[in-house]
Amino acid sequence: MREIDAHFDAYEHLKHLPREAEALHMLRKAASMVKPMMRKRGWKVGTLAEFLPDEPQLLGLNINRTERILIRLRYHHDSRQFLSMEQVTDTLLHELSHIIFGPHNADFNNLWNELRDEHQSLLMKGYTGEGFLSQGQKLGGRRVPLDEMRRQARIAAEKRKATTNANAGGHRLGGSHVARGIDMRKVIADAASRRSSITEGCASNSAEAGRLVHQQEQEGFRTRAEQDDANDLAIAQALQDLMYEEEMARLGAPTGSGGLTWDPANGLSFDS
Repeated sequence: MREIDAHFDAYEHLKHLPREAEALHMLRKAASMVKPMMRKRGWKVGTLAEFLPDEPQLLGLNINRTERILIRLRYHHDSRQFLSMEQVTDTLLHELSHIIFGPHNADFNNLWNELRDEHQSLLMKGYTGEGFLSQGQKLGGRRVPLDEMRRQARIAAEKRKATTNANAGGHRLGGSHVARGIDMRKVIADAASRRSSITEGCASNSAEAGRLVHQQEQEGFRTRAEQDDANDLAIAQALQDLMYEEEMARLGAPTGSGGLTWDPANGLSFDS
């Protein structure tokens, strides 16, 4: 059964490469990780596709904003090995930012920062995107309108604000301490390193874009998005969490007790 109100209409993996099923799974997993942010903004993309350009530094490409997004899944030197899900998801967030802004300017970076911060917030709350292979669910048989979700988030944030003191140093994400064994300074350093490589590896608006798309289209195998690509209950809860964080930030109130902090000037940072 086709997915209702799909955020991606179809996926395309490269049919001539090894581990095809895993490549398709990775595309769908990456899509599931970003759907809450897409739903929040009303974004839809025609096709999410794997590409493996000859240029080893190229990681992603956005075509006509919402027509097609291409992302690298595999290492250039060994197509049997896949990049990390963190790398792939971050690249996808970068290419989604091109829906609104073309050039890699300050506005673009601000939007990419916002998406990255929201993604990190959801990870800390336990959102994994794993529901994309389970039975799709809708709240009460229908999707809750965004305006109603935002209203509920605003009420919850105002209630929380009334019982706590304002936090002067930005708001904390996740509502809990970082899991034991995770070096958050390394996480942040890795994210900064990925930012540089992804920006340099973006072929959007380049002279090579047409050639890269043609090459991918010749080698891609298309899979239409199905109902089991969407778990509406999980996505709706994640979106509610994002809206709650947004309302708490607007009110200048704390949302948790340790871990990471976020503020508009610095984005995600370690709460030392």
